[in-house]
Amino acid sequence: MRSDVAMDMGWSSKLFIESAWPMVQLKFNSGPLLQMEGRPDVELATQLDMRSGIDGWELTSDGGMRGVSARVQTSPPFPDCWDSFTVRMSRNNGALTEFSKRRNAIHGGKGLIYPHITVQAYAESKLGPVHSVGICKTEDLIQFIDNGLHKKRLVSNAEFAACFWRDMKANGFNVWIARNDEHVTL
Repeated sequence: MRSDVAMDMGWSSKLFIESAWPMVQLKFNSGPLLQMEGRPDVELATQLDMRSGIDGWELTSDGGMRGVSARVQTSPPFPDCWDSFTVRMSRNNGALTEFSKRRNAIHGGKGLIYPHITVQAYAESKLGPVHSVGICKTEDLIQFIDNGLHKKRLVSNAEFAACFWRDMKANGFNVWIARNDEHVTL
C-alpha cells in the first residue's frame, strides 16, 4: 500500500472511531463498532474491505452484527460542507470499483456480503472536528445511483457519484444526518 494511502486511512479511521461513530451510536442506540483496521488477522480485514467494502461491524443490541462502510473526508464547515455520499464509479485503470462491487453484491443473487449501512463523515481537518455525518442503507445508495439521481465528479484518475443527502431525502430515500452535537434530519 502506498504510504499516502496508509496515512489517509490512519487519520480517517481515527476520526471515524473517536468522533463519527459516537454520533451514530447516539442516534441508533447501537453497540460498539468492531473495527477491521488494525486487527490481528490482517488478511481477513483486508479482504473484507477490498471485496465487500466492510470497514467495521456494528455489534447490535439484539446480539447481531451489521456490516458498516465508513468514509471520512475533509471539507469546509457547515453550511458549505459537501454533505454527500461519494461512491467511486470508474477508474482509469479499469479496476473494479465500489459501485460495481456493491451493485453486484446486492443484485447478483450470489449471497455476497456488503455493508448494510454506509456512513460518510466530514471533518474540518485531518485532526477534526467532525462537523457532519450522513448514514443510509447501502441498498438505498446504490438504488439512488441506479436511478441516475447522483451528480458526477471527475478527478484525475476516477469518476465518483456524489449523492447529496438533501437530494436523497427529496427523492424519498432515508438518510440520517448529524451535525456536531446537534442531531437533525433533513
